[in-house]
Amino acid sequence: MITRTALQLALVLLFYMSLNSAKAQEILTNQHLMQMAELGMGEAIILSQIENSNNDFDVSTSALMALKKAGLSDAVLAKVIGAANNSAQKVVDPNDPLAPHRPGIYYFDEAGTMVELLPTVTSQTKDRGRLGTMLSYGIAKTKVVSQISGNHARTQLPTAREFYFYFNQQTSSFDQNAISYYGFQQATSPNEFTSHGLMK
Repeated sequence: MITRTALQLALVLLFYMSLNSAKAQEILTNQHLMQMAELGMGEAIILSQIENSNNDFDVSTSALMALKKAGLSDAVLAKVIGAANNSAQKVVDPNDPLAPHRPGIYYFDEAGTMVELLPTVTSQTKDRGRLGTMLSYGIAKTKVVSQISGNHARTQLPTAREFYFYFNQQTSSFDQNAISYYGFQQATSPNEFTSHGLMK
């Protein structure tokens, strides 16, 4: 039998979760701020709303000028800039190519969703012609042959696609924790990747 204390605790937790859910769904924009100013809401209320909401603020010069023209104070504008640069509050559209993404290679699928292209593990990699390359001092080329399991590619694209490359901004390479494939860890530019046709 559930005790009264346990029931009260469960209700408190449920209420707390509902508040957090509502907060997570609240996305504040420049338009909301201008509407609040038009309704005559005070600076303290607007600042509190900015601090306790996720946002999709536009902090370009023209957007800030529009907010100022709408009657918002310098303190509010400063709060808007700070909130827009706060990754914990900033809402990012995962399907926007210009938005930050986890390091990797992405493309748009048929539904218009940005999808990460995952690497395929190869096996039984062999060198062909290495001896000839050594004897000819590099004139003869060495071929590297790798085997991929399965008869079909895991990712099949029926039409031509654009690929988007995202690198770790601090190291200018793919995140070693995000992608374990060695070649991706060392990459620093899309020019280091090539597209190949596969033979059975």
